[in-house]
Amino acid sequence: KMQSAGKRHKKRHIKWDEETIQEHDKERGTRMKIEEPKTPYAYMSDEEQEVPTEGLEEKLKKEEFKQKRSQHYNEFQVMKRMREQGKLDEETIQEHD
Repeated sequence: KMQSAGKRHKKRHIKWDEETIQEHDKERGTRMKIEEPKTPYAYMSDEEQEVPTEGLEEKLKKEEFKQKRSQHYNEFQVMKRMREQGKLDEETIQEHD
């Protein structure tokens, strides 16, 4: 009985009604047109698009100064690394003091 039920199940398949589908496509068309409203966008005027350069040069100079200062005053980190690597001993440190 199990085999006959399996055979009956295998014989079933889907049959498309091609004529009806073609008729439906002719009536409505094959492509759907989607109409969406345009995205709102606030355009900037020419005056608003200009980049303000006031104070920019001074700010760059300050940043450059900070960078040079941090490079100059990193002596502590350099000494610490040298000690860790064994390139600096206590006698050398006392000689420089």
